Amino acid sequence: MTSFNINKYITLRLEEGKTNIYIKGKLFQQCKSLMLEIPKNKLKKLSKINSIDEAVEKLNHRRKEEFDSKIKPDEEFWAHCSNLQTWAEHGYDTRLLHYNFVRT
Repeated sequence: MTSFNINKYITLRLEEGKTNIYIKGKLFQQCKSLMLEIPKNKLKKLSKINSIDEAVEKLNHRRKEEFDSKIKPDEEFWAHCSNLQTWAEHGYDTRLLHYNFVRT
């Protein structure tokens, strides 16, 4: 099992090919999908966005199933680790995560 600690509250584990997020040791059951692939030729278009939700809207993203089929479980795990570490390091700014992840 691969494990990554964001801080004392958040841990990610790659378990049976699936990324699981634990908050204070409890499995987090909210949406946790990678949904955004930004092609290099679209970076300029996104230079003035204010949130991940805006980026998704501007890119008119592909269906989640199309993206998931291209990413390996270990790549997805490390992408989640990177995303959540960035989120934590920037004061839990909800603009850095898709609204599906942070809604209650």
